[in-house]
Amino acid sequence: MRLEDYDTSRRFPATVEASTRLTAEGNGEEIRELELSLPVALDAEVGQSVGLILEGPFDAPGEAVKLGHRRHFRLYTIADLPEANRIRICVMRCGYVDDYSGEAYPGIASSRLCDARVGEQFTLSGPFGLPWTLPDDESADLVFIGAGTGVAPFRALTRRMVRDRGSWAGHVWLLQFARTRPDLFYTDELRGLLEGLTGPDGFQITTAVSPRPHFGEAPGLEQALQAWPRLGDVVGSETGTLYVAGYSGLLARLDDAIAAMLGDADWPGTKAALQDAGRWQELIY
Repeated sequence: MRLEDYDTSRRFPATVEASTRLTAEGNGEEIRELELSLPVALDAEVGQSVGLILEGPFDAPGEAVKLGHRRHFRLYTIADLPEANRIRICVMRCGYVDDYSGEAYPGIASSRLCDARVGEQFTLSGPFGLPWTLPDDESADLVFIGAGTGVAPFRALTRRMVRDRGSWAGHVWLLQFARTRPDLFYTDELRGLLEGLTGPDGFQITTAVSPRPHFGEAPGLEQALQAWPRLGDVVGSETGTLYVAGYSGLLARLDDAIAAMLGDADWPGTKAALQDAGRWQELIY
């Protein structure tokens, strides 16, 4: 993503108040929750993101050095109910390998955030993106599909449901993907929140991990979707709503898997109709 593609005219400092590792030390991915305090009131909603702006220069391979890699911009989803002067974001430490040299480089933004200490300041902008909305009909079934840090907005959405609705008559299904089982996070908290909303029989949580995580193999979407055969009923209803969040590579595989499961030869058309009705909402990065 490029800084010039976003309106970042509204910038403000954010101070790290706490940094908590959410995944086990030395086992799987490093994912952290950062609590940030702001000097301004941020008018943000569930499903929106803030932009982190880092000033360089940075060490980077190949063309990035030649072109002067002096500013770095990344979006991070708000992982809790936004407060006026405080937000929480989830960050996974990542890196990449130069296609030419084969040398590994740490991710610029994720490394800076994961290494940040309490009191350190960063420059943010935003919020960005369309807020997630809930159906007016509280008997609507809801499907949450999240991969990796994509589970963060579902924590925020579920907390919003608890605050604004108090209960939910429809069924809620959370499908959470991760590379390994220790990389799953927020699952227990979401289970408690959903049980309080729907009762013990009103929700289901399905977790799926990669069968060969060290080979970079993604979890089996097709098998995971079979864990909740009511998906077709949600798609075919008038109010059922699906929410999807995670990395961009998830989306194409998810489309193929849902089309195969439902036997829908025109899934792109079906999905477009759901989007037009506000019944398919996504947050993809």
